[in-house]
Amino acid sequence: HRRLYPVKSVYDGDTIILENNQRIRLLGVNTPEIESRHRPGEPGGAAARTWLHNQVRNQQVYLEYDQEKKDKYDRQLAHVFLPDGTHLNLELLKQGLAFMSIVPPNLRYAEAFSRAQQQAEKQALGIW
Repeated sequence: HRRLYPVKSVYDGDTIILENNQRIRLLGVNTPEIESRHRPGEPGGAAARTWLHNQVRNQQVYLEYDQEKKDKYDRQLAHVFLPDGTHLNLELLKQGLAFMSIVPPNLRYAEAFSRAQQQAEKQALGIW
């Protein structure tokens, strides 16, 4: 059974922070870097972060895990869904705000992601 988690903040275009301070890295997608002390921002990074922030603001989200639950930075890896069923990882690709980053064994939704990215590229959306 899936449970809803309140979102505290959005770290960047592909990472959210839950109310319990857990960092959730959106699986299968990569958004351009945002500006930080360590590096300059990449084009599209701020747009992806803003879009994600607007999606999850005052929202709770469902998390769906794949084969591997954590990455080497100890962040939880998950597919993130809004209560209305919107798949945020997929939506980022559809909007041209992210590119696919499928790392085995986490292959769930790989086909849908690929189609979404091709569509965004064709329409020259966002980073394309």
